Amino acid sequence: MLFATQAFAWGGDWNGPGGGGGGTITFSSDQSASWSFTVVDTKSDGFCTRVKIIVDRPNWSDIPVYQDPVCGYQQGAQWNKSYSTTGGTYMRSLKIEQCRLHSDRSDETCQEVKRVYNPKY
Repeated sequence: MLFATQAFAWGGDWNGPGGGGGGTITFSSDQSASWSFTVVDTKSDGFCTRVKIIVDRPNWSDIPVYQDPVCGYQQGAQWNKSYSTTGGTYMRSLKIEQCRLHSDRSDETCQEVKRVYNPKY
């Protein structure tokens, strides 16, 4: 009997443009991961913040996965998501980018704050 085990890959926090956050990433295979983040708008500048995950797929184009924006000084949101690649592509790593943007989702500036490698890759 085979049992699939999840590999806890990372837990911590970060700061970047417009905000910060923290949480965990777990990989369940070489093609799937899940994350649980809390993201906070830490600036009182009228902009919003959000996290963008870049799914790193070797020999294929990377895929961005977006959180809904969090708007308002010291406002926070929880982002729990599972993601799997398709078509037999692999997931080498996840890049966490913290972004600052207008509430209409324009003028977005993002900065990579953490890259987490898949131990099952």
